[in-house]
Amino acid sequence: MSRQQKTPPHDKKLEDAVIGAIILEPSCFDEVCTILKPECFYTEENMVIFRAFIEMTKKKITIDLITVTRELRETNNLEIVGGAYGISVKTNSVVSAMKVMEHSMVLYQMYALRQIALIGMRISERAYEPLADCFEVMEFASKSISDINYIGRTSVVRADQAYVSLVEDLRHSMEHGLPPGIETGFKNIDKYLKKQPGDLIICGARPGMGKTVHMLNEAKHTAMILKKPTAFFSLEMPVKKLVGRLAASISDVNSKSINNGIVSHSEIMSIESNYKKLKDAPLYFDDSPETTINMLGVKIRRMVKELKIEEVYIDYLQLVTGSGKSNREQEVAEITRTLKKIAKAENVAITAGCQLSRKVEERADKRPQLSDLRESGAIEQDADIIYFLFRPQYYNLINEQTGLYEGQSFNGRYLPGENLLIYDVAKYREGDLFVAPLIFYGKYQLIENYWLDGIPVEDKPF
Repeated sequence: MSRQQKTPPHDKKLEDAVIGAIILEPSCFDEVCTILKPECFYTEENMVIFRAFIEMTKKKITIDLITVTRELRETNNLEIVGGAYGISVKTNSVVSAMKVMEHSMVLYQMYALRQIALIGMRISERAYEPLADCFEVMEFASKSISDINYIGRTSVVRADQAYVSLVEDLRHSMEHGLPPGIETGFKNIDKYLKKQPGDLIICGARPGMGKTVHMLNEAKHTAMILKKPTAFFSLEMPVKKLVGRLAASISDVNSKSINNGIVSHSEIMSIESNYKKLKDAPLYFDDSPETTINMLGVKIRRMVKELKIEEVYIDYLQLVTGSGKSNREQEVAEITRTLKKIAKAENVAITAGCQLSRKVEERADKRPQLSDLRESGAIEQDADIIYFLFRPQYYNLINEQTGLYEGQSFNGRYLPGENLLIYDVAKYREGDLFVAPLIFYGKYQLIENYWLDGIPVEDKPF
């Protein structure tokens, strides 16, 4: 028998048993609905009856043999199921409804197998198209399978269970003085904000402000200190240059010397001796220069599955391409919407760098605003957190007499502008907006916490 002639996986007797059990014990219907939907039934008659159950529940009509018969008669579906007799025979072989959930799971598995077979055919059709994009086909396959898996999982959580989880989070926050989540490694930020699995975070800045350095320093903290597997996608810079920046930040060697390949004996010794700090850090780089959102989705899902990735960095958003079937604004909207879906589905925090428009340069204070997000308002809509990076020294906004940056006060005073990096949270879905100072050492590609209370900078954790 050829593959096309094979009958898709199904079991009519098992379907009849589930339908019959619901008619005899209507209270089990709510539980069955967490696993099955009408399409999970292979035979049309059982699909129609299950759909009738749903409609009756909405109308608050009790399910039994008489009411089901009446509902199907009113919707002109009684003949499809074989009349009242066709419904009644489904209850004949049901002794108890005790195994209805077990039977429902088997029916779901058969449905999933039928869907996989159908998806396989669609994948094959797409793959044979003359201008097929392999990564688009892979993303279609991955998403299609993921959608099947989702049907078998319930997103329903009992209120008391959610309450217990909330209390645990609050107790953790009370005991540690910090909100639960993924630390950035900067105390001025962590006391107000924590990244959460499922978050889409946007790091916005003009060129030269330190987007890559900042994201690399956060990724370094996540992997080296928190020991959480972290992925860093660099669409602009090759891995060797990124690792060169990483080496500079943990060994106090000038990054330009490393990139130029000209280092002294003491510097190479420092770089080599600090290798042990990175040796066991689960930090993974991908420097593919051309990346579509479909390709990125495939890679992230694979890394989550194979490497247990918990946090993802993308440098940067404008270098990701969409499906190419719309204008750039719609394309960016597609990209951010997909990234948010991936973050939520895979339970990872995704931080994407974003190039800001030149409008920043036209302002006297040079401070970024949400309106500076280039090409799409969807970035603001889809992101959970948006923060801007701003270096006053870059724009010569320092008072020549005092050496202070007077455009922003912290704890009631102005700070020295040299090496000052301002972290400005413009959107925080789960918290208050705030501005925090950091210290930027471009020479070493290093960012550190700014100690506002007069405490000296601690020994570097790296």
